[in-house]
Amino acid sequence: MRRLRVLHGVLRVTVFALCATLLPVLAATPALAAPEATTLTIVAPPSASLGEPVIVQARLVSAAGAPIAGATVTFTTRFTFLNAGGDMVIAEELTDRTGTATAEFAIRSTGEFVARATFRGTARYAPAQASTPLTVGASRQLYAQEAGVRIPGLNEAPRIGQVMLGAPSAGIIPLIARMWPGMSGWPIAATLLVIWSLYLFVVAQVFRVAGGAAAEAGRQPDAGRAEAGPW
Repeated sequence: MRRLRVLHGVLRVTVFALCATLLPVLAATPALAAPEATTLTIVAPPSASLGEPVIVQARLVSAAGAPIAGATVTFTTRFTFLNAGGDMVIAEELTDRTGTATAEFAIRSTGEFVARATFRGTARYAPAQASTPLTVGASRQLYAQEAGVRIPGLNEAPRIGQVMLGAPSAGIIPLIARMWPGMSGWPIAATLLVIWSLYLFVVAQVFRVAGGAAAEAGRQPDAGRAEAGPW
């Protein structure tokens, strides 16, 4: 019984000693600070032509108005294709020392769009987002359909092995490639010339054979009368 009372006293002293040691440490430990609030602004032209490069800028500052450098800003816009749509990332840029991130892109469809800049936040700074409308109009045609069939060596530069005439290289190949657009019609003209020459040659031979046959037929009656002689 006496041993139990001694053990109980030792446990009480140990608990008091631990509390006296840990309480000052816990009191001196600072609480985890919440991320600092941030503000993100975005600037973009209100309208653009189809396929025209668009420059969008986003500026990230702290709650005190100080620029935040080295932060990643994601630029997105929403696209719709057929019955499906979603946000598409068009650029990811880092802010400079002024807190500004700049992205350049071209939209290849017309309509009303929303350019959106997003800062996802860090352990120190809270996330932020900003958006601005953008109207894209059709003032030019992006794609031109080309009719006809491209035949290497006939109406386009021929291929030699793995190298195509027209590709930048040294020597005679670039010279021929530069001359090819102007001389690519000559193969067609030469082919037509050969065909028509053969046609005229055949026609001339037909008339020659026909003329010879007619002359031979005209000589045969005269020869018959010469053999019969006078009565």
